[in-house]
Amino acid sequence: MKIIVERNQDEGQTPIVTIDLKTCYYPYAIRNALELALELDGYDASTIKEVFNQMPDTKCDPSPDLERQS
Repeated sequence: MKIIVERNQDEGQTPIVTIDLKTCYYPYAIRNALELALELDGYDASTIKEVFNQMPDTKCDPSPDLERQS
């Protein structure tokens, strides 16, 4: 896979993308490769999750009403 972002004076940044999927049998392999590329370029985990529209990790605490019942 080769991904190049080429700077275009008129339109800002225009991606030129070449992806070879001949041997890709696992659909998430593309996402995993892009996540790794972003990580290697120095982006943090929250930025990478935002790029792929993933929800942030949350912790669910039991409500006080449920604690009183037990």
